[in-house]
Amino acid sequence: MPLLTTIRVAFKSLRANKLRSFLAMLGVIIGVGAVISMLAIASGAKQDMMERISLMGTNLIVVRPGQRGRHGVMSGTRQNLTTDDAKAILSEILSVDQVSPVVMGNAQFKFFADNSPSQVIGAAVTYPSVRNYRVEYGRFFNEIEVQNMARVAVLGPTTAENLSFTGANLGENVKI
Repeated sequence: MPLLTTIRVAFKSLRANKLRSFLAMLGVIIGVGAVISMLAIASGAKQDMMERISLMGTNLIVVRPGQRGRHGVMSGTRQNLTTDDAKAILSEILSVDQVSPVVMGNAQFKFFADNSPSQVIGAAVTYPSVRNYRVEYGRFFNEIEVQNMARVAVLGPTTAENLSFTGANLGENVKI
């Protein structure tokens, strides 16, 4: 059959079965749209996860203390890591550039009439560079403040927002 005749027969068949043709086209359109949407969502999720990993630091290792317990039942944590351990890791493992020992807990933050429960992280001055964090307003505390045991804090964005704390409030007291 010549090409022109084949095209005429195809269009005649489409006109004769309009509903069937419409439903077939609709199925193909929905199927292609669903596949494209799923690929776009998967690609976006992958990109978001890669950004989060790179923000955290792709060459970051977290060392935690061991736990007490037997037969899979953990009865609590044993605080067996010290700042001397962190210094030893830094001095004895050549591929380690920085360490930042931390201690974590939970506390209630209060700024004037606003309250916010939040996590408290006691960290070394190397913490922002190790975790790839940046301070939006103000600055991170320094070694002199650590040696003088100064009462300084760096608020995270969520806690600052919950306390209505802005860059204009730098230097004011927050109760922890």
